Amino acid sequence: MKILRIILTILVFTIFLIPAKSQYVIQYKGIFAEYGKVLVGSSTQSIICNQTAFGINVNSGGEYFNGIIEYDYRRINTSEFISPQSQVITAHELYLGLRYFPMRPTFIAGNAAVRLSAGFMGGFDMDPDWIMLAFAGVTVSPIRSTSGVSLNFVYRPQENPAAGYILNPAFSVRLGITFGPRAN
Repeated sequence: MKILRIILTILVFTIFLIPAKSQYVIQYKGIFAEYGKVLVGSSTQSIICNQTAFGINVNSGGEYFNGIIEYDYRRINTSEFISPQSQVITAHELYLGLRYFPMRPTFIAGNAAVRLSAGFMGGFDMDPDWIMLAFAGVTVSPIRSTSGVSLNFVYRPQENPAAGYILNPAFSVRLGITFGPRAN
């Protein structure tokens, strides 16, 4: 697993440091909100809790693949636990990763361009714990622009300790706005 982290880090920094040799260079930003459920465990019980997240990301790369840096503020409501511990778990998460996001639309529906998107990121929260995130979805935009609305399904694939609880792997839905370049 340590080798995978090193390789992923090298790939991400390579994408950011070496300019794309394509006529398409995508540099765009995104803001998003995320909602989902997560199974939270304590020493005495496990309960499905609501989780929300807000964040920003910056992407840079070539015609199809981009490096991505992302910051998430994640909040999990644990008020249903009968426990003297915190009623809300908050996490500040920082990720680096790779994303597939094509400059050319995957397909066109009327006056809208639809781009399929997927990616994998690794990073850490402020505890600090190693965390991972995978996502896939679509971005809908005008045909000659990459700015638009994105809908992604997010998966956090590992258990993570936080504030005396264990957060189990979880799925969530992310809705965002992407600000990107226009095509000439």
